[in-house]
Amino acid sequence: MLLLADGRRATGTGLLLIGAVSALLGSLLGLIQPDARRGLGAVAVSVSGIVACGLAGGAPTSVAGAVLAWQVYAIGMAGALMVLSATEARRGPMTSAGAGGSFARTPRLAAAFLLLGLAVAGFPATLGFAGEDLLIEGARGSSSLLAVALAVATAANGATVMRWFFIGFTGRRDHMGETDLTTRELWVVTAALLALLVGGLAPGGLVPHGPEPSLGPGSADGALPTNTLIIRPAP
Repeated sequence: MLLLADGRRATGTGLLLIGAVSALLGSLLGLIQPDARRGLGAVAVSVSGIVACGLAGGAPTSVAGAVLAWQVYAIGMAGALMVLSATEARRGPMTSAGAGGSFARTPRLAAAFLLLGLAVAGFPATLGFAGEDLLIEGARGSSSLLAVALAVATAANGATVMRWFFIGFTGRRDHMGETDLTTRELWVVTAALLALLVGGLAPGGLVPHGPEPSLGPGSADGALPTNTLIIRPAP
């Protein structure tokens, strides 16, 4: 419905406004959450708002970016929550008032949480960056203010991920005896990271192509196709 521009501008504008508010509020609330689960939940709300803005914008570039960002969100957020659950199962809830963790003790857990979270936020060299770049570039065509708002939301989401990385995996030299990723967990995390990082190096084949712009009923330059039958009235 939102991919059609005729007769549905009111619906698209309403969704665009809701998406922009959700993206900004979610990203800013994520910076002040007292525990990691709420922080990632706020990032999820923000990314959903960003994706909604891309779909509501209707431009082929923003729609393609929104679809790609949606796929990255599904893989990256699932992986980040799995790593967070594995960490909390080892040493309890991850909160801002907690004692923190030891990076030297659980380097693979820490690296997996950081990379998966940053991929969701749209960090460069990940597939999420390609989606966010297309989405913001398409949004800039309709509103520069919207593009700035989405860029601010993206940056705040990245800051939230970094905040919980430092809180949860650094700050302590001792440890509670927690173990790093098991073999089964490592395989799952590796698969998710390969999809997001390798896809970020060559995103061309994964980017959905929107419709070509048209200036008329024919090709992109307004010319009629070569096989068009032209009927002229009799003199």
